Amino acid sequence: MSSRPTNVEGFPKLNKEQREAVNYGIKDGKAKQHRPLLIVAGAGTGKTKVLSARTGRLIACGAKPDRIFVATFTRRASEELVERAQSTVKAELGGASIHLPYAGTFHFIANKLLREFASQIGLRKNFTILDRDDAKDLMDIVRADSGTADGKKPLPPAEVCCDVLSYSRNADLSLKATLNRRFYSLMRHRRSLAMIFMKYARAKLSRNCVDYDDLLVHLVTLLGKPTFGNALRTRFEYVLIDEFQDTNRLQFKIIKMLKPGGRGVTVVGDDAQAIYSFRAATVKNIREFPKSELHPVLLTPA
Repeated sequence: MSSRPTNVEGFPKLNKEQREAVNYGIKDGKAKQHRPLLIVAGAGTGKTKVLSARTGRLIACGAKPDRIFVATFTRRASEELVERAQSTVKAELGGASIHLPYAGTFHFIANKLLREFASQIGLRKNFTILDRDDAKDLMDIVRADSGTADGKKPLPPAEVCCDVLSYSRNADLSLKATLNRRFYSLMRHRRSLAMIFMKYARAKLSRNCVDYDDLLVHLVTLLGKPTFGNALRTRFEYVLIDEFQDTNRLQFKIIKMLKPGGRGVTVVGDDAQAIYSFRAATVKNIREFPKSELHPVLLTPA
């Protein structure tokens, strides 16, 4: 099989840079573990098309679909990527069908993995995921049990407590650092907030539930356990991330824990298009992407 990509249904002809990105790490028609690939993609350069074609091309050249971790930022983007990857595989393998079990948002993939290894983080496999309102209600319960700070000043409302905790976790910062950076007016409540957050964590565990951020936090915990972390690092040969400029430090940590050396990692992003700063996203991730052995490709419009 040639290493030159086929012009597949739904894809215009790929230009030189797009072909380079799609075929990176593929030699003599076989997918190989490769140095980390950074695809820098501005507006109109076909980054989704390239990531989709690359995913399909890897599978067509021997990569197993259940050993590929493909993270996007919306369910719709994931469905589009899988559909396009399917087109690439069908074009190259004559109608073969694929299933990508670990393609979706970071939270979708984390949820799937945690269902498998729930007992390792103190949960049962049928754990419940709290939505924002449910999480706020539970936070309000544990907050009410904590009285007031300093006997005078009322504690921050539950919604603010949720905001502080969420930012701290997604930015991978201590509570003190989080308050200092983003919620300085609440610094006087630091000890009370720490107690509330500890009670909140216990309340979730006793109810066999997690909040949205827990999905990623617990995945990091799981990856930090030698036996299970190594099992996941072995399971995923390839890690592909779309819209990398919108990842936060917690998501970047997951990527680095899955692939400490960066081999098999492909990220696509444009630091001029970062839009999710309210989720603690940081363009520093794309600027600090592993530089050793890095292979960058700058896409240009087709």
